[in-house]
Amino acid sequence: MEKEINLKELFDEPKVMAVIGNSNQAKSNLIYYLIKQINRGFEFKLYTYGLRSDLRKANKIYSIQELEQIKDSIIFIDEFFTLFDLEDRKKKKQIENTIRLIYHNNNILVLIGLPENFKKFISSKLNIVIYKKVKILAWRSIDERKSIRTY
Repeated sequence: MEKEINLKELFDEPKVMAVIGNSNQAKSNLIYYLIKQINRGFEFKLYTYGLRSDLRKANKIYSIQELEQIKDSIIFIDEFFTLFDLEDRKKKKQIENTIRLIYHNNNILVLIGLPENFKKFISSKLNIVIYKKVKILAWRSIDERKSIRTY
């Protein structure tokens, strides 16, 4: 069952959202579509990281320091794990402070990535999740995976 997305509700206040999907499931295409739709009905500042196509009215960012300076905007970060080093435990505090600052600066942050990139730490920061096709795995042992269901 498909639910129609109400863009006004999705982009109404500061929050952290995620678009999660397997490789080659058109996550970036969904982002381009969302940007096109919100451009039609809203006036906003747009910042992007990692999107392959240039967008009109979009400002590209290249670092966390640039991200922390943004105010009153919508920010799309494709393949967010290349910007946030979640494997380094020391940097998790910095990432947490960055996300807190994003809220404080009245921004909406959209993280785009593969299911395995959304570890417990970053998943706990999400307000809204949009799933594309995702394969969920259960662990029976360290060396064996069993596919449960594909969504």
